[in-house]
Amino acid sequence: TWEKTRDELEAVFTVADTLRYLRENNISTKIFDSGLGISLFRDNSTRTRFSFASACNLLGLEVQDLDEGKSQISHGETVRETANMISFMADIIGIRDDMYIGKGNAYMHEVSESVQEGYKDGVLEQRPTLVNLQCDIDHPTQAMADALHLIHEFGGIEN
Repeated sequence: TWEKTRDELEAVFTVADTLRYLRENNISTKIFDSGLGISLFRDNSTRTRFSFASACNLLGLEVQDLDEGKSQISHGETVRETANMISFMADIIGIRDDMYIGKGNAYMHEVSESVQEGYKDGVLEQRPTLVNLQCDIDHPTQAMADALHLIHEFGGIEN
C-alpha cells in the first residue's frame, strides 16, 4: 500500500464499494467470461488464500495454486522463466512471501520486472495484474481492507 498514491488507493476503494453494491443487489460482478488467477503462497495462509480465491471467483476467474515443489522451480527454473511461463495463461497472479526479512518484497519486484520485461519484449501478449498478498514489509490487502472499514465506520480516513 505504501507504493500506491492516494489517488490510486481511492480508486481501489471506489471499485471495492462498487463491487459490494453490485453483489448486495444481486448484479453480476463477473468481468471475465473465463480466465485464470494464479496464487503463489510461500507461507501458510487461510484468510488471505480464501480471500484471493473469492475475489477471483467474484470477477469470473478460476484459481490455480502454484506449488513450487511440484513445478520446474524445484528443478532450477529461474524466477524470470516461471513468471513469464505462468503469465502466458494468467490474468492475475497473487503472491504471498512474508517468511524472511529482505526476501519477499525483493522476490515480488523480481517477478514484476520479469513479467514487464517479457511484455515489453513481445514474449507476452498481455501483462497479468500482480497482487502483493503479503510480503516481508507490507500486507497491502489487509491494510486496504482495514482502511476501507475505517472509511465506512468513521466517514473517512481523516476522521
